[in-house]
Amino acid sequence: MRKDLGNGDDRVLLRLADNMRSLRDQRTLSLHALAGRAEIDRKLLRGLEHGSLNPSLKTLERVARAFDISVAGLLGADDVSQPRALFDITSLVALNVRRLRHERDWSAADVESRIRMKAAYVSYIETGRQGCTLRTLIRLAEGFGVDVIELFRPPGS
Repeated sequence: MRKDLGNGDDRVLLRLADNMRSLRDQRTLSLHALAGRAEIDRKLLRGLEHGSLNPSLKTLERVARAFDISVAGLLGADDVSQPRALFDITSLVALNVRRLRHERDWSAADVESRIRMKAAYVSYIETGRQGCTLRTLIRLAEGFGVDVIELFRPPGS
């Protein structure tokens, strides 16, 4: 049985788990069928559906594609349509992290002190040279004061 401890990580991971189960039920997909479509191990999917695993960006992207929705939709955004492939998921997140930092006029030192994450690591994320996990994105989103879904929105949406 899952336990919601109330922190932002748990809420987002549980929201992801609930959305995945709901989408799988709506599409009458077995875990085995979804694993095949997403090219992901069933044990990994089971862990995601229980809210006990911290997925990478690539895992989120594969699951979203298997459902033919966007990653933002997988996390609960209203607009779930799959965006055109203008950006891979790492580039899209990089663009949004960079945009949020510039909108706030934050230096690398500001990011480090406000989000408590090494500036070099954030720099790798915002240049697309480093993938990361959902928990890392949750920390970034909380530091910027936005829902994690905002990091997955295409420009102009």
